[in-house]
Amino acid sequence: MTNCCENMVWCFSKVFLFVLNFIVFVVGIAVIVVASLILSEGQQFQALLEDGTFSIAVSLLVLGIIVMIVGFFGCFGAIKESPCLLYTYAGIVLVLLVAQISVSIYLFVNKDKLMDIVGDNMVKLFGKIGGNDTELTHNLDLAQNALGCCGVYNYTDWVTGVIETNVTSLLDGGVPDGCCLDMES
Repeated sequence: MTNCCENMVWCFSKVFLFVLNFIVFVVGIAVIVVASLILSEGQQFQALLEDGTFSIAVSLLVLGIIVMIVGFFGCFGAIKESPCLLYTYAGIVLVLLVAQISVSIYLFVNKDKLMDIVGDNMVKLFGKIGGNDTELTHNLDLAQNALGCCGVYNYTDWVTGVIETNVTSLLDGGVPDGCCLDMES
């Protein structure tokens, strides 16, 4: 009787581990697909997402590949009952757990500094609106409109001097076209 129950528990654990890691594998593939779509179709947000060659979409792509590999090791290790694959899987999960905890602590401790860096970079980027780069201006207008936001912190950024720009084409309220609910084409 004990042997039968042990086999059922082992069988349940094996199936549970497989199903759980199959879901992780599918999520990894979904993240890869979303990142690929952002890279290929999300041109209007590229100005907000990237600085040079490093971007959020590329980060998502790398993250999706890592998640997919972890899911693969977990699925295949559970099916084959391979100690090598299961140890590899456990090692990767442990490293990811330690990295996640470390990054979370770092971000929590430095959240004000991080917010300042992001805010300063956005102020610099938004300061280029209306300049020679008409594509950047158009993309920032589209992004503000689609995300329902205006400026970096709020709409007053345009009139209080938070965002310094030489734009003479601001609308009557002192904001760019992208801040309006109905953008002019």
